[in-house]
Amino acid sequence: MTGKAGLPPREQSLFSELGKAFETFFLSHVSDILNRESVPELAAPSLYSLKGGGKRVRPALVLLCADQTETAHPDATPKGREALITAAAIECIHTYSLIHDDLPAMDDDDMRRGMPSCHRRYPEWAAVLAGDTLNTFAFRLLADAGGDIAAKLRILADAAGHAGMAAGQALDLSREKANFPAGEGSLRFGQPHFDGPRSVPPEFGKTRLITSDFQKAMLDLFEPVSSLEAGRQLLAIHMQKTGALIRASCELGGICNQKESHAFSAFGVGIGLLFQITDDILDVTGDTDRLGKTAGKDERTGKLTFPSLIGLDRSQALAHSLAAQTSGEAASLPVSQAARDALVNLVSYILNRDH
Repeated sequence: MTGKAGLPPREQSLFSELGKAFETFFLSHVSDILNRESVPELAAPSLYSLKGGGKRVRPALVLLCADQTETAHPDATPKGREALITAAAIECIHTYSLIHDDLPAMDDDDMRRGMPSCHRRYPEWAAVLAGDTLNTFAFRLLADAGGDIAAKLRILADAAGHAGMAAGQALDLSREKANFPAGEGSLRFGQPHFDGPRSVPPEFGKTRLITSDFQKAMLDLFEPVSSLEAGRQLLAIHMQKTGALIRASCELGGICNQKESHAFSAFGVGIGLLFQITDDILDVTGDTDRLGKTAGKDERTGKLTFPSLIGLDRSQALAHSLAAQTSGEAASLPVSQAARDALVNLVSYILNRDH
């Protein structure tokens, strides 16, 4: 018997209980610091966006890759507390990115997580500053978390900024809006040029999932129905804009677990790409109320997506194939069997989710 969105009841329960444990710690910990140390003009819009909920997939990945499956008192041990605070840092970065993505200058969305976007609930300037606050606050949390702070800071900075999420958003917006100064960007023939995902470390070539054969197979999907260059662009955008932070969640969990990170990196790349493919699919098949954001907007704005390049059916087939490969990566991670089972079924949840 399968529970909601593809999770068997036992793993659904672990995922749900971990989520509740994280949520309780996260909102209490972050609210306490922001309300005590900041001003209401920053704390209120920041907490409004954080309390909007969401799937909390990234924190779950941190906790499970850190092998933290304790749900009753997850912060009772130093290792558990380190993982929770590290997961909180990732969620702050993710939420800041949503606040800024929704701004009129970027994706111009009025709804997020089923509520008015931050810039619709508060003045636009307050939303910009709330995003800035959560962006920098994440690094304060990493410093507080302990463990290998330097390694964590490097991973998160690269994933969130110049080599990851911000770079992917820049490529996406540059292509969509076509208003970056000519000759100064990566535009060629009106589209961003792709020289390979800059956020992918070389060790991925040594894994079973991210190999030259895998990347060639991915790109071969695009050639019959669209330009290879567009396929390369799409992979670059997705692996940076969405995939980099999801990969970082797995890597940071591995560091909390004091385990070698190559396996976590490979798993993170797979689940990050899967997440974005299903996001592209849901924009076509979902509805606004269920998604908590405007459905169908990708097509209306001409955004580069998997369905727009290879069609809905082939996108769904690709998602299933990638989920099977990523589940294989999860099954070999150096964590407990309970954590492995939960990660395998988290892959199923992402594949079958409806929002």
